[in-house]
Amino acid sequence: MCLRGSVCIYQGEELGLPEAELQFEDLQDPYGIEFWPEFKGRDGCRTPMVWDQEANGGFSTGKPWLPVPEQHLLRTPAVEEADAHSILHHYRHAISLRDTYAAIRNGQQVDMRAEGPVLSFTRSEGDQTVHIRANLSDAAAGDLQPWQVTVTEA
Repeated sequence: MCLRGSVCIYQGEELGLPEAELQFEDLQDPYGIEFWPEFKGRDGCRTPMVWDQEANGGFSTGKPWLPVPEQHLLRTPAVEEADAHSILHHYRHAISLRDTYAAIRNGQQVDMRAEGPVLSFTRSEGDQTVHIRANLSDAAAGDLQPWQVTVTEA
């Protein structure tokens, strides 16, 4: 969200949904069926979006095109909403940074460097300059908590 360029969020990415492991008999993708098991096809990232922990993740009361993996039911919006450190809250924070700072939306990007797991760079647009630091690990790094992103206006 803070790097230069267009933003694209794939369905389920904001919940941290992993690619589903499907059984051969559940596949719908012709490529996956043809080249199984060397190539499992695209169905693993096309399963229904989960909304709650009800049958089929709240996606449908009928039988969906692809099954809803049990592991996805552990990452529904309701589950992640309750966890202040969830990836859903991380995405909301990152989106709000992009909305708040014109420099992040449209600015030039310079001085990118990595020091261990911390990535830092500067974005500038007009008279606004912001310095961004992101801890890209699941452990604290210096003054940054796991996955923490800070933005400082210069």
